[in-house]
Amino acid sequence: MSVLTPAMASQLALSAYDAEKNAVGNGKLERDLKEIVGKYFEFGLDGGHIHGVSGGLFSNLFHRTSGFGLIARGKSDGHYKGEHVIAIRGTAGAKDVLTDVHCRLSGSASGLLAHAGFN
Repeated sequence: MSVLTPAMASQLALSAYDAEKNAVGNGKLERDLKEIVGKYFEFGLDGGHIHGVSGGLFSNLFHRTSGFGLIARGKSDGHYKGEHVIAIRGTAGAKDVLTDVHCRLSGSASGLLAHAGFN
C-alpha cells in the first residue's frame, strides 16, 4: 500500500465536505483536487461522489440525498495502480446530527457494541 502525501490527504478530506454541498465539479477546490490528486487517481461516475440520505423521516420520504464523500481509483500507469482512496465526511449540519442521534447499536464480531451501519 502506498502512502498519500499530506497535500493529497488534506485535499481529499476537504473535497469530501465539498461533496456534501454538491459543489465538487465547480470552482477552485475542484481545480486543486485535479491538480494534486488527479495526476494519480481517476474519479468514476458522478465525479466519484458517494451520496446518501441524512436527517430522519422527511429526508427519507422525499429522497433528499447529499454527498458524503469521494472514491477514486489509482491510475493504471501510476504509483497508486490498483489502489483506491475513499474520503468520507463527518457530521456537517443539523440533518447529520439527527441521523447521529438516531443510530442503532448492534453487537460486533468482537462482542462490543458498534453503530449498526458498520456491522
